[in-house]
Formats: sequence, C-alpha cells, structure tokens
Amino acid sequence: MSDVKKNEESMAQAVKEILSGGLTRTVLSVLLGFLVGALFMIGSNKEFIEALGYLFSRPSDALGAAAQVVSEGYGALFRGAIYNADADTFEKAIRPLTETLRLGAPLIAAGLGIGLTFRVGLFNIGGTGQLIFGMIFATFVATR
Repeated sequence: MSDVKKNEESMAQAVKEILSGGLTRTVLSVLLGFLVGALFMIGSNKEFIEALGYLFSRPSDALGAAAQVVSEGYGALFRGAIYNADADTFEKAIRPLTETLRLGAPLIAAGLGIGLTFRVGLFNIGGTGQLIFGMIFATFVATR
C-alpha cells in the first residue's frame, strides 16, 4: 500500500473519530474546564487567601470570597466575550460576540489544522502550513 493511500485512510479514520465524539465527553470537558478555571481564580484571589487563615473559625468568609471571585470572573468573561447587558444599544450589546468571532476564527482554523494533522500523523509542516490546512478543512466541513 502506498504512503498516499495510507495517509488518506488515516485521515478518514481521524475525521470519523472526531465527528463521532459523544455528547457526554464534550459536556464533561467543558465543565471540567470551567472547574479548573474557577480553582485558578480562587487560588489567586487575595481575599480568599487571607480568609484561609481563619477558615475553621469562620468558613463563610472563605466560601463567600470564593463564590464572589468566581461569579465576578465568569461574569466578566461573559460580558467581554458574549453579551454586554449593561450596553445602551443592541449593537453595543452584541459587540463582544462579533469581536470574539472576528478574532477567534483564525485561531479556531489553526487549532483545527494542527489537531487534525497531528491526529493523522502529519506534523512539522509549520504554523503557516497548518493554518492554511485548517482553513481548507474548515471550509470543507462548512460546505458539507
């Protein structure tokens, strides 16, 4: 079997494996990401660290500081990347989402390209080549 046929088969197998991922795995991955992010926010918060000094006498202070930093952090993430409810007009309210899509599309394309090429055994083709490959693959998937 030639190398080209072998690469085509491994690419087809990788695409099939990527597209057949379960919903449970995806949801758990997102939730785990939020949990790890919350732990980083809590661990780097000054008020929480100070409240740890007297955790056993007044645990509500530490838990309150943890809840506050997580809610403020994810609230700021939502307002800055998805929807700003404090904006005056609808255009300003959805501006974070449009900016996220505008700035995130090249990164998503590059990530798809790099992820797929590593999955099928192609690597070390350079970032530019993988970005182009990601754009081609994203276009292929979008037009199917």
